[in-house]
Parts: sequence; structure tokens; C-alpha cells
Amino acid sequence: MEEYSNTPQPNKSKSKLAVALGILVIIFVVLVILVTSSARKQKQTDRLDAGLLPVVGEQAPMMDTGPASVDMVNIELLETFPVQARVVIGGNLPDGCTQISTRSIDYDDTSSTFFIELNTERPVDAVCTQALVPYSEFIPLDLTGLALGTYTVDVNGVTSTFELSIDNEVMYDLDKG
Repeated sequence: MEEYSNTPQPNKSKSKLAVALGILVIIFVVLVILVTSSARKQKQTDRLDAGLLPVVGEQAPMMDTGPASVDMVNIELLETFPVQARVVIGGNLPDGCTQISTRSIDYDDTSSTFFIELNTERPVDAVCTQALVPYSEFIPLDLTGLALGTYTVDVNGVTSTFELSIDNEVMYDLDKG
């Protein structure tokens, strides 16, 4: 006589399906990690190729520097007292990798001229778009203490003038507090 057991027998097909499903999930996770890691490495490689990231143990990329090309210089006098001004400079950068790097301002009393030097830089070995890129720079001028008169602003050889119709000094009456 055959004996029957009340203990349920594990279904071997369900167990095999669970194992297969677990293996598929693990493979999927590994693939996702590999793809995202590869994309990150490619992005960093692209930035290295463009000269934007230094390689560990190497020096930063060599930079080509020079004066910025200036097409336009305008002076905006603000209606304040003391008078404030800003220089609006416009021009074109020669390619997509060149950017404005430094600017300096000097004032010469004898010629009443503000000299502004605007410089650019670009990575030497970078592959860049070969199209002009327009730029605008806004530089405030310190006019405090200047007497009435005509003044010149020279930006990389391009000049413009402005006139102060009154002395630009604030007189404080120390007796009134």
C-alpha cells in the first residue's frame, strides 16, 4: 500500500524560475553599471581631448594668450553724483575655445586717458569650432576725484571719449556732522 504525505512538495519549476529571474536581475544591474561607468569615462575623455581637464601627473594644458579683438567701445555715464561710468566693450573671439581671461585698467593723468587691456586665452592643442563668437564686457570706471573735462578710454587700441560737465568730487562739510 502506498503512503501519502501531507507535507507539500516544493515545486521544482517555481524554484528554477526564481533562480533564473534572480540571475537576470543581477545581469541587468551589472550592465547598467558598466554602461553608466563607460559613459562617464567617455565624457571625461572628451573633456581631456578638448584640453579642458589636466591629466593626473601632467601639467595643465598649454594656453595661447593674446589681446582680445575689440570692435566697439561705448561709455555709459550714469545719472548719479558723484558721476559713475561703465565701459561697454564688444567684439568677436576667433573660435569656440577662446575666452576672455584677464582685464586691467590704468589711468594716465597727463593724457586724461583710461587704458583698458583685455586679453584672451585658449588651449594650444584644442580642436574648436572655427566660427567667430561675439562677446560683450562691462567694466566700471572709477571717476572719483576727476575734474570737469574730456576723457578718453582706450581698449586695446580702440578709443572713445566722454565729458564730465562738473568736477566729480563730493565735498563733505565736517562741521554739520
